Amino acid sequence: MHANPSQRGMQTASDFRIGPVMQAGFALNGSAPDRQFYQLELRGESPDHGFSRIFLRGITLFEMLDLPSLNTENESIERTVRFHHQLITLGLESPLFYELTSPWNLEWGWAGGFTLARVQFKEPQKSQSSGIGSLIADFPEIQPSSLGQPKANPAQPDAQFAGGEVGSYLRYYGLYPLVPYVSGRLILGSFFDVAALVEGVEQSPATPTGPGSATPADQPRTRQRFYQSAFETGAMFSAGLETYLGSRGVLGAEYALWNWNWSRANDWTHFLSFKAGFLF
Repeated sequence: MHANPSQRGMQTASDFRIGPVMQAGFALNGSAPDRQFYQLELRGESPDHGFSRIFLRGITLFEMLDLPSLNTENESIERTVRFHHQLITLGLESPLFYELTSPWNLEWGWAGGFTLARVQFKEPQKSQSSGIGSLIADFPEIQPSSLGQPKANPAQPDAQFAGGEVGSYLRYYGLYPLVPYVSGRLILGSFFDVAALVEGVEQSPATPTGPGSATPADQPRTRQRFYQSAFETGAMFSAGLETYLGSRGVLGAEYALWNWNWSRANDWTHFLSFKAGFLF
């Protein structure tokens, strides 16, 4: 036995609602760098067809990045820069096997998206640090090529960062107008290689060219900084609760655990965000 499917506050199962929902959040990690979360979605809902949405999500990151000295015994910091990272994702969510799950007031669906990322480096100090001008002064931008050797297509001098995400979500309508949900996504793509810039990439010794030259095994291995992309894997897990005001208004809160690069295991970010919208 199962409960009657929820009408989601609508008069008939064939009714349809569509409208925008805005979402904004902040990082809960007190000691983490400054990170913010923004999302704008166009949502459609119907008791007959379920929940679908197209969303545009932006996540902005900022942190102070220390670049240690390379090829020396001393572990001092050579330079500190402001690292700015913006990731913009255009995605879609839609139900799967809705006819099978809706009798239990459950909706299971798929999620996918395409991400573009932008990286900037800036000096740690503003161009003007005192007086009224300091209020509007910006941090001078640093060209990536001055920090590390670019490795990119000559036709595209700046490294290109892009990727995608794929996952699934589950929503429960048995408590309507309260709707709890969970989702999980795997993030894959060619994103900024932080380790290549911070730790450098080990260079192979040069091949000996004459009598008496040191063999490669005898030559010291050096490291060089590179500004490049690399295949990275990350993930995003979220859980939230939405409240429907009739079948029109939407209010909600969401917790998300996010990381764009598993190789930075200590870099997981906890986001708390709030949403509001109206369905016509």
